Amino acid sequence: MKGLKRISFILLACAVMIGVSLGMTKDTAAAQKAPKFEKLEISTFLTKPGHNFINTIEIKNLASKAKVMKVKSSNQDVLTVEYNPGTNYIRYTPKKVGTAVISCRVKQNGKTYKLKKQIKVLKADPFKSITVNGKQVYKKRSNVVYYYSMTKKANVSFELKDGWTLKRMYYNYHDKKMSKNFKMKNGEKIKVKGKGKGKHTSVKIDVKNKDGEVFRFVICLYQSKTGMDYFFFTPPVVGQDI
Repeated sequence: MKGLKRISFILLACAVMIGVSLGMTKDTAAAQKAPKFEKLEISTFLTKPGHNFINTIEIKNLASKAKVMKVKSSNQDVLTVEYNPGTNYIRYTPKKVGTAVISCRVKQNGKTYKLKKQIKVLKADPFKSITVNGKQVYKKRSNVVYYYSMTKKANVSFELKDGWTLKRMYYNYHDKKMSKNFKMKNGEKIKVKGKGKGKHTSVKIDVKNKDGEVFRFVICLYQSKTGMDYFFFTPPVVGQDI
């Protein structure tokens, strides 16, 4: 009987320890690894104001109690930065072609880390056309469009200029949270899940040039409430939210 009680006590103690360790996993892992800027998958291109999504760069390994300070751009003529306390990413807006360094300081686990990332702002016009349901939705120096479809499916097609090739094309659904990514082909017809505030289908077209620079165009698909197809380019939204 004493042996059984002892085993029960040991099992209970183990369960408590596992629960505590699981609860600390996120912050402990972040504390053990130094914070750093993410490796950007896409390049930064100059766009017309209101014809773009807002670029972001994530701070990896950021603990929940970490403090992000002194966020700045080395050249505000090239790009400006903005940080909202409590988030793990910095927004930045390209202003003209050139190079600037985004920097910040992170105070975490009793240490202060200096983070830097060089951003090169480029200029390009890779598409001849991008169409949704046969309608041309691409404009020079734009990288996002909001399309309202009267049908529950939308056909997305594009044509590239010389020197550019498709890297990947995919879509996902946005409801209460973002779905996984689904691969798609040029000219494929996909479902438009976009009823209600913030709900939409997001199509991303990543194309690259011979220098390896990657241009991303985003199409946010919604179900039309007017009984007709229409589209517009504003307002800008955060890249990671689309």
